[in-house]
Amino acid sequence: MEMKKDSMTYPDDYINKVICGDCLETMKGIPDNSVSAVITDPPWNVGKNYGNESDKQEEKQYLEWIYKIQKEARRVVKDDGLSLWFFPIKHLPLIYNQFKDWDYIWTACWIAPNRRSMSTIGYNLWQPILIYGNKRWLKNQDVYFYPTGQEIFNHPTPKPEKLMVKLVGDFSKKEDIILDPFLGSGTTAVACKRLDRRFIGAEINPEYCKIAEKRLANTLYNEELDLKGGG
Repeated sequence: MEMKKDSMTYPDDYINKVICGDCLETMKGIPDNSVSAVITDPPWNVGKNYGNESDKQEEKQYLEWIYKIQKEARRVVKDDGLSLWFFPIKHLPLIYNQFKDWDYIWTACWIAPNRRSMSTIGYNLWQPILIYGNKRWLKNQDVYFYPTGQEIFNHPTPKPEKLMVKLVGDFSKKEDIILDPFLGSGTTAVACKRLDRRFIGAEINPEYCKIAEKRLANTLYNEELDLKGGG
């Protein structure tokens, strides 16, 4: 779905929609304290080709951009809401400083045993998931084991669908509204639809929006979906 921001009204043009546009502009149309959780994987500024320059910024520019995004996300998330952000290990000290508007809860870990990439000291098999929001006792695990490499959606960095289903299941409940400001090929939205959550997905690349829409059209709610795996 592609609309001019001025012609969009909340909630009809936002809930359960793939919104093709800049996430900062999209979030401006979302009222304060209206989203249950943010679950997202922003560009990491490591030079990936997402069809734009979002992953190829100067460090200062990138950090300022992330600060603006998290600040706007904080505005739309409910006071008792949560947010989960994937970020690279190398940049964590700098990234932590951009999230001063949130209460830090924890850093969870996604381990992909079949995924090996270069790190500063050798090989990297895991990614951190920064968790911010209300410091209630969540009773969730903090390590997630899911292999990757089977996702073929013409996107350079799709997360495993089973991982995103597990995170959505762990950190939200039915009918909650989940915001993903960097929807990419639509995995967060697919997880929400499978688990009877509502979603708002923003994605700036029109081609990825088409992929997300197609995946959602082929996704059904599954009340028997097993959320116990992956630990």
